[in-house]
Amino acid sequence: MLDFRTILFIVLALLGVWLFRRGWSGRRVDNHPWCRACRFDLRGRWPGAEKCPECGAVLEAVGAVEIGQRRRRPASVALGMLLLIGCAIWIGANVWKTAPPIDWMAHKPDWWVERDAKSADAQRAEAALKELNARIERDAISDARLAGLVSYALELQADESATWREGWGDVVQTAWIKGSLAQEQILQYAQRAVNIQMETESPMVRRWELTRAGPRPTLLRAGSGELSLRLHPVSAALDGIELDIHPDEAASYDPLRGRMGMLPAKQFAVFAEPGERELQITWRAMLWPHKTPAPPATWDVPLTATLTVVPPAPDAPELVIDDDVTAALRACIDVQAIGLRIPPEAPGGWGDRPRIIVMMVVREPPVYANLQIEMGYAPFHGLNKSQMQLTVVRGVSYRSRRSVPVDSGREPDQIRVEMRPGTATTAGLIGSSRRSGPFWFGKTIIFEDIPVLWYDTADDPSMPEELREQVKRPDGADPLPGTFDRGTIQRRPSDEP
Repeated sequence: MLDFRTILFIVLALLGVWLFRRGWSGRRVDNHPWCRACRFDLRGRWPGAEKCPECGAVLEAVGAVEIGQRRRRPASVALGMLLLIGCAIWIGANVWKTAPPIDWMAHKPDWWVERDAKSADAQRAEAALKELNARIERDAISDARLAGLVSYALELQADESATWREGWGDVVQTAWIKGSLAQEQILQYAQRAVNIQMETESPMVRRWELTRAGPRPTLLRAGSGELSLRLHPVSAALDGIELDIHPDEAASYDPLRGRMGMLPAKQFAVFAEPGERELQITWRAMLWPHKTPAPPATWDVPLTATLTVVPPAPDAPELVIDDDVTAALRACIDVQAIGLRIPPEAPGGWGDRPRIIVMMVVREPPVYANLQIEMGYAPFHGLNKSQMQLTVVRGVSYRSRRSVPVDSGREPDQIRVEMRPGTATTAGLIGSSRRSGPFWFGKTIIFEDIPVLWYDTADDPSMPEELREQVKRPDGADPLPGTFDRGTIQRRPSDEP
């Protein structure tokens, strides 16, 4: 609905039109016939004359003769023009406010936009870089010009004294995704875009304790687009003495910009005498644009951290990494796998999907251990929700059961189980305050090619009798029956019947 001001200006505009027309047409000052073509006074012309004696125009034509001469009114014309100009300015200003702005940058040629992108004016440069990236994404930039833009961006990234704008990083990352970068350019950009430092969870550790050390990445001169980072530990040493690492462990940040905290850390057992020690870890970094199949940049990042080793507490457990102890622990573990096509129950919203029942028995382990267990297909490919932990006490036998859903219609013949030393409860290791003894922290124990025996249901008559009870048990781990009766461990109040 129109407001009063709008109605007023509309009325004034109409009044201006009327005044201008009235003043321009003028008022009649006589009643003589006049030639419209040359304004010659035809009063007293020869009777029957068909042409104007002045210009020769045919007077019999329609509108050739005008009766009376008109004289314009300058004041009316000026007032009408004034009203029209004022109303036009007001209406134009309101239309300009409500109309969408015109993006002049989108209409500039490529060379002009490139010149604006290199401007010292931040607002102009940001707008130009945004337009350049849009043209690169829709392939509206020539290959030669794109190569020049990437070269300029990499030179700008290498110059620490120059002002860096994320738009230049987006130019490189967009060209990276489109496959327009050489591998040398990808590596050059990645190494300057991310700074990786190493931090330790606790710079002061006791001998035979564990320490966590991990990389902390920081984006420095990169684009606004998300990057994914993955790091694998390649080697580790304490004062030049090589440490055992699990090469399959990886620290990932996906995407890198999501959180700027420390990546999942690598855990090490410290077997050094008290004093200042240097921990060296070489990480293999892999960086690529997030959620794209673009080729990654891969390079090694050597990092160091200083540890202060102090004497151990009197009741601290002894961490063991000997291969012989690891082999003895593996020998006391038995793993079986039963597949059920129709599970008896479906907790966790798994529906009627087939499941694999993984059963493990640990008989009188020679050490304390906190086992981080992961199960997967063979060749190794992780099962759904297959991570679990099992903490065992030396000399105590345990049994454990885990039900894992598999892809609908898939019946793997074999699975693989990996057990590595878990340290989630390192601060309160089993027995650290009540008993002393060796605590396992050796190499990963791998059970490969474990056969999966498939049955229709848990009550399948072809299933051996001794397996039915285990298959129907709920998930979890507990000591084997008879452990308490043999006096292997003492009861806790919660263990009393």
